[in-house]
Amino acid sequence: MIERQFRETIARYDMLRPGDRVAEAQMLSWMFFEQYSHEPYIATTRYWVYLLKDRAGHAERIEHNMPLGYAALGVMEKRLREADFLVGDEYSLADIALYAYTHVADEGGFDLGSYPATRSWLDRIRDQPRYVPMERLDGAGHDVPGTTRS
Repeated sequence: MIERQFRETIARYDMLRPGDRVAEAQMLSWMFFEQYSHEPYIATTRYWVYLLKDRAGHAERIEHNMPLGYAALGVMEKRLREADFLVGDEYSLADIALYAYTHVADEGGFDLGSYPATRSWLDRIRDQPRYVPMERLDGAGHDVPGTTRS
């Protein structure tokens, strides 16, 4: 049932799905990578540092997360040196999934300075038709009216 619901949801975004099964499997692989190798380290560290403003209270976990977050960024960097997007040369749901926390990784203390292919990829995502920037959040996690985070 979950697989059917997942496929129905993805069907609504057909233009963001690769055209063949191998590429679709690669897209799903990147989406699983985001959930298990990227988000647990980059997003949670950002939450503690930027939103909670409690680096000291989470220092041990942040110390644990930083090398794992950088490892995830390294996997992305390697791929993005070879292609414009994560799945071949086409923008896909995989790019959207990984863009979300990668573009705000600096708010958790991750320096993207050593990841030029990833930074270029972030620019390519922003250049996509119908790109909508996220609202900026204040330190309490509330939207700041009239501001965006590109």
